[in-house]
Amino acid sequence: MLDYDPTFNPPAPVVRVRVQNPDNGAAAEIRAQVDTGSFMTVIPESIARELKLEPYSRVVAGSVDRQAIQVSTFRVTLVVEGYVILRAEIAVLDRDDALLGRDALQHFILTLNGKEGKFDLVDP
Repeated sequence: MLDYDPTFNPPAPVVRVRVQNPDNGAAAEIRAQVDTGSFMTVIPESIARELKLEPYSRVVAGSVDRQAIQVSTFRVTLVVEGYVILRAEIAVLDRDDALLGRDALQHFILTLNGKEGKFDLVDP
């Protein structure tokens, strides 16, 4: 089991994710908070620029204040806990941190143990 990250308030499950541009091979390792409330994985704009990602589509998403916003999506390869997710469609927002949403989490068995501050994310 992995430990929750105590730098979040309250502590949160966080994993290392490798994001790779499938067109040019550029990649970045980022920290992503496991977010079962997010339907889509989100990375910061700065990472998208660094990897030279090209927009794929646009989707309507709900912001934290429940406002509908349009966001650009991008196709990437995600590597989470050694498991490769090809052609993942992710969103890019102006934020400092990344979110691992249900689009990626659906490939795993996720066990959260908030009382002990531990979680498990395994490839079935």
